[in-house]
Amino acid sequence: MATVLLWTLRYQPLAVLLAVLALVLPGCAGGPAARRPSTAHSAYNTPLLTPPVVASTSATPETTTSTMLRHDKAPSLPQAAGGMLAEETALASSLHAKATLEAVLRLAAAQSPLVSAAAHRWQAATHKRAQAVSLPDPRVEASYFVRQVDDRWMVSLSQDLPYPGKLLLGGRIADAETQVAYIRYQMAIRNALAEAKEMYFELYYIDRAQQITTAIQRLYERYAALAAGGTSVAQTKLPETFRAESQRLQLGYDLVLLREMRATETQRLRALMGLRGDSDIGPTEDVVRPLPFEITLEALYAMAERYNQELLAAGVEVERAGHQTQLARQAPIPDLMLGVSYTDMIDVPSNKNPLSVNVGISVPLWLGKYRAMAREAHALEEAMKAEQVAAQAQVRSDLAGRTSA
Repeated sequence: MATVLLWTLRYQPLAVLLAVLALVLPGCAGGPAARRPSTAHSAYNTPLLTPPVVASTSATPETTTSTMLRHDKAPSLPQAAGGMLAEETALASSLHAKATLEAVLRLAAAQSPLVSAAAHRWQAATHKRAQAVSLPDPRVEASYFVRQVDDRWMVSLSQDLPYPGKLLLGGRIADAETQVAYIRYQMAIRNALAEAKEMYFELYYIDRAQQITTAIQRLYERYAALAAGGTSVAQTKLPETFRAESQRLQLGYDLVLLREMRATETQRLRALMGLRGDSDIGPTEDVVRPLPFEITLEALYAMAERYNQELLAAGVEVERAGHQTQLARQAPIPDLMLGVSYTDMIDVPSNKNPLSVNVGISVPLWLGKYRAMAREAHALEEAMKAEQVAAQAQVRSDLAGRTSA
């Protein structure tokens, strides 16, 4: 810092020091704008399983993400395994008698360890804005003159003041990171629900297969008994008996395999729902046959552009990279330093001791560093745009493949 002495004041130094402290110290908290509570967007107040959307029907990932404001309020986190709330405890207990799809989905969304991890990352991201928009800490210096001529000691207080645009862009970058963390939290919920459905219907298939296999095994047992007895005394039908016994034993082996498959799927489902390893999951409940899937591929594309979390996250990343590029271009702008110094002089009354106000600026001498910073930020912005296009193409490819299957 190049410090310029503006003037020396020779009157009541204490009042001036207090006035400067009143102006400088609030910068530690980031100023009034940083301390003011922000208003969360309605997308962050939606129910647990509802995706954040905007009212426009022609929304794209770019326009959708630009309408999502920052959310500084920490989210309510899912309970970890072993610390379930009363509602989750009741749902987990209900699984012992009969496993319902609704209970499985609710527990997966509320208790999944991956969902809990994503929620904690979102909570951590909500604290980034306060760090990004805060001023640097003020600096206090004290000097004691060992060889005293006129001065005995000196105390100075200074505060660095970055260019306001830098703090503004830093806050926007933090907002974008918070938005990405929130979208990834929703992605974790979505993935947990999809996996829970898949595992539930695996159990559903296994339970129905066990019922059918058991019923067929009983039929073959009766058939084997009839074949062994025959229609007359001492006249057994050996081929039919051997065939019935063979089928009965094969069905018994199939039941063993089905029980092993169910144990494996049950353990996977327990882990997904955050339940203890000894928690029992009873037979699955009958599910109503789903309605025919009647929707055009173009309609699916439109829904994906509005609701798909990968596209939303890619759009926010492009927005964040743009702010990062602007911040890199503003990096060479000098920062300001304001300070005040008080000197205690020998043989001078206290009300006559000099009080100086200091002003300084940073000198952006190494321009090559700032040019490289701007080029790096621009390249990363182009990379984010390319990844957004790739994400859009991937979503369209996935939709086309699944609808044609």
